[in-house]
Amino acid sequence: MSVESIRFWVVEDFLTNDEHDTLLRIVRNNEIFAPAQVTEPGATAGGANERHRRASVASVDDDVFGLFEDKLTALLPHARREVNVDRFALGAIERQITVHDDGDFFNAHTDIGDPYGESGARRLSYVYYFNNEPRGFEGGELILFDQITNDNGTVEVAETFQVVEPVDNTIVFFSSNAMHEVRPVRITGEHGAPGTRRYTVNGWIRDRDHVAPEPALDPPTRTALTERYTPSFTEGGFKKVETPPAVHRAMRAVYLERFEQRHTEGDDSVHMPTGTPDFINIDDVKDKFHFALQSIHEEWSGVELLPTAAYGLRVYRSGQTLIPHTDRLSTHVISSIAHIAHDTVEPWPLWIIDIEGNEHEIVLEEGEMLLYESARCPHARPKPLNGDTYCSMFLHYKPVDWNVTYRSLVERAQADGATDVLPPELWPEHLAASSLPAS
Repeated sequence: MSVESIRFWVVEDFLTNDEHDTLLRIVRNNEIFAPAQVTEPGATAGGANERHRRASVASVDDDVFGLFEDKLTALLPHARREVNVDRFALGAIERQITVHDDGDFFNAHTDIGDPYGESGARRLSYVYYFNNEPRGFEGGELILFDQITNDNGTVEVAETFQVVEPVDNTIVFFSSNAMHEVRPVRITGEHGAPGTRRYTVNGWIRDRDHVAPEPALDPPTRTALTERYTPSFTEGGFKKVETPPAVHRAMRAVYLERFEQRHTEGDDSVHMPTGTPDFINIDDVKDKFHFALQSIHEEWSGVELLPTAAYGLRVYRSGQTLIPHTDRLSTHVISSIAHIAHDTVEPWPLWIIDIEGNEHEIVLEEGEMLLYESARCPHARPKPLNGDTYCSMFLHYKPVDWNVTYRSLVERAQADGATDVLPPELWPEHLAASSLPAS
């Protein structure tokens, strides 16, 4: 176990005297502040929550932010190095003006409250402090908690911390995923007098190339979610067709030529609990099959497609099964199983659910293909293979404008109140209860 202090960087005299005074005049002469909000993880909008935070905020117009933007951009490379944040492409710079009066505070939180939401793109946080002199308040310190790295690699927040004083005309940078809080402000002068308010211009610098991670879903949840909410392109969801004879002959020739070179696939006991099939590597020729069969998939689906994956040759062996599932949503949208050869005692059907929710068993002969919407239609091989071998190739495509994600399907299910699809841990109230809010 090791304890690491969160790195931060303080720059003094950030604005010129004239810029500093201009900023003070703006905030003193405008009643522009509203109660501060926090966005609970999993929520679609923020709200006031004085259990977590009490302060007032206002947006920063472009004229005011002109005092900051060039300086922040220029300091970004130095700030990244000083606080140990990996290099990232400069995206939007969020900003707000915050004022803390007597008793205002912000409990421990990170600025990335929900990694799946918009705040997940935040990489670097900044806080610029300014106030009238002489200062008429105490407290308001920024607390940056140390972090503990356990021997197993997990990370947790330590009880120890560092303190950053809110010194006038200084700016502090720190990583947006650092756990921090703002201690309560205590007014020491006459209420309402100059210097009794703690002002900041604070915000977050985003990674332009950030892609939100997909939510973790177990196979049953993923299958139920994609079956209900994935867009469909065909009338039934699957269709059995003949593999073009020349393509089938070429596939079969590769199968016979390389059969003795087969090896066991990587373990996947989740989807194939009764054993792992054999695999024949065809990386040198699979793109030819992928291209040759693309037009068949496009004609059936009615959309222009991009090739995404060609997999195989997979050779199932005696007694093996495949659990019900749907395929990868990002890439396996319009797919096919091209059956090449088998040595079985009896037919080995593919179980599949169509667009209307009806179950089917499909038997493929050598030289036949099953076109299917594999991210949409649950399918399986629940019956153990009775025989020695069963060989197929799997081809996958996606529409050229495909942008559906598991996250978008989760949001649709949440909007529908689909408690039969989503487990409790994927509901906003659970996320809000198990995580801290983002500023």
